Amino acid sequence: MSSTITVRGWVGNKPTLTRTAHDRVFTTVRVASTHRYRDSRNEWVDGDTQWFSAVFWDDAADNVARSVRQGEPVVLTGRLVLERWDSEEGPRSSLGVRGATLGHDLTRGFAHFTRCVRTAGSGFEPAAAEGRGEDPFAAQATDDAGSQPAPTPDVDEDSIDASVDVEEQLGALEAATA
Repeated sequence: MSSTITVRGWVGNKPTLTRTAHDRVFTTVRVASTHRYRDSRNEWVDGDTQWFSAVFWDDAADNVARSVRQGEPVVLTGRLVLERWDSEEGPRSSLGVRGATLGHDLTRGFAHFTRCVRTAGSGFEPAAAEGRGEDPFAAQATDDAGSQPAPTPDVDEDSIDASVDVEEQLGALEAATA
């Protein structure tokens, strides 16, 4: 059985790429998530902070290590895993996350995405930007708002006039029956 979770929070450590003895790479990211709620006075209160350790492997590990920094807002998805080991105090266990995806939380800022492709060597390289148009938000805003036509309203003006006539008729009917 597999339990997938989604966590919205903040990166709590500097993600570091680590290479194993078998030439695989992984990155561990700590994500802190604090539940916020309104109290009886309608004021925001911070609840307990929960910490999640997520491990990303191989190409995802490289991308995570290059893309996120401590203190940045992120959304993490992954599979809950129970890690077990022996220590001097006896058997130990910890609940962790096998990272599936990690990305910046775009409700708290904006990001620029660079697609990568696998190379003949090892790892990824940025893909060619073919087919991508220029950034539509890169154009400078103009102060001349009058040069653009006003948007067309979604309301039919004839129906507005008809509703006024109905209101007048209802008012006359109420006056006649009073």
